[in-house]
Amino acid sequence: MRDSERRVFAFDGEWWLAQAHVEGGTGWGAARAFANDIVYFTPLSDEPRNSLCARVKAGQLNRLSHDEIIALLKSAEDTETRLHIGRVDLPITTTAGDEIRFKDDKGLHWAFQQRKLPKFKEGEFVGNLPAVEVICLDDSAIRRIVTLGDSAAEGESHLTKESVSRYGPALIRAVEETFAA
Repeated sequence: MRDSERRVFAFDGEWWLAQAHVEGGTGWGAARAFANDIVYFTPLSDEPRNSLCARVKAGQLNRLSHDEIIALLKSAEDTETRLHIGRVDLPITTTAGDEIRFKDDKGLHWAFQQRKLPKFKEGEFVGNLPAVEVICLDDSAIRRIVTLGDSAAEGESHLTKESVSRYGPALIRAVEETFAA
């Protein structure tokens, strides 16, 4: 059995925890694959409110774009109970501190951090590839490392506020395109 998926995200000034649980029950006979997960949405900033629930294709919670997770939340129904939230479920809104921050046209907050990935040729280490880690600070599932390519000169691969202003929207699009539509 696979672990349940979870993500923390912000919407309309409020933080939410989304937890996917395998839909199904127990019984006699051979195990079968389930087509859907039940996603429970619990507001992190409002104790008295109930959790909400919706269904999503199995294994897809962390593959949804931010817009898709918001649409799923808006369609969710009241569960008449509140799921327990542990300390580990609280949102992480900070990064290492060496990042450059950016706010996109949707109002999402992003952090860009310089990275280097190892480059191998025929099984041998031959150097490093310049890369940027693109982190959405409003959604814990949206985070990717994007390589800048072999041909990026050292000066071109250095992360600056100007380079984030210029290339940030393209890097964000590249990350967002990795999520299911």
